[in-house]
Amino acid sequence: MPERMYKIGEASQILKLKSYVLRFWETEFPQLNPARTGRGQRLYSEADLDLLKSIRRLLHERGLTIEGARKALQSGEEEPAPENRDSQDEEDFSGDLPDEVKTDSAGSERAVLRQVLEELKDISSMLRAQD
Repeated sequence: MPERMYKIGEASQILKLKSYVLRFWETEFPQLNPARTGRGQRLYSEADLDLLKSIRRLLHERGLTIEGARKALQSGEEEPAPENRDSQDEEDFSGDLPDEVKTDSAGSERAVLRQVLEELKDISSMLRAQD
């Protein structure tokens, strides 16, 4: 049975990324080289999707620069994500946060960071007042 191939729109939906991001990453990561149809449409394999998941994890979750992510992939520091990894495998620590700090499904991490910053400022003020 031939390997399943995904058009750029399908791949972007699976990865929850915009199509232009996938096209840009192709220019930045030489190991990402999807097949092309006779008309030039990109076709991503499962291995390509795994590589894209690794790139997304390096850039979005670990906060690396493109250069840092490129080096991590080249050095083998970050192996492509396993094909059958479920999102349920990832730990969710949002239960440890107060309700007013939890992020929404869109990922408003900035709001969480602002809240943490305010709490740290309050703690710093209390510590200075004790001196």
